[in-house]
Amino acid sequence: MSTTTHGRFRAGLILAIVTGFVVFCVVTLMAIHVARDLRLLETASSDNMQWTITQAEVEYLGMLAEVEAVHLEHKSDLSDVRRRFDIFYSLTCPPSVPRS
Repeated sequence: MSTTTHGRFRAGLILAIVTGFVVFCVVTLMAIHVARDLRLLETASSDNMQWTITQAEVEYLGMLAEVEAVHLEHKSDLSDVRRRFDIFYSLTCPPSVPRS
């Protein structure tokens, strides 16, 4: 093998090794970012679920309080009860369920 061919082979090998290292570093950094983003999305989802459940409970209790007030005061106007029920229903039923 001549010196020129040997030099070209060596330069090509070094270039291949450096390129492989750079690609490995880029893939590793991308994997770290993806893993971090997945963790953040998981937390957001569970926080949202807890908020939704808590909000539904608050609206349910508000609706019950309104029903009790109507019952105790013998009111015939049920508009506040209907409003409370609509709010509670919108939180607890999926959007695909038709409302009347």
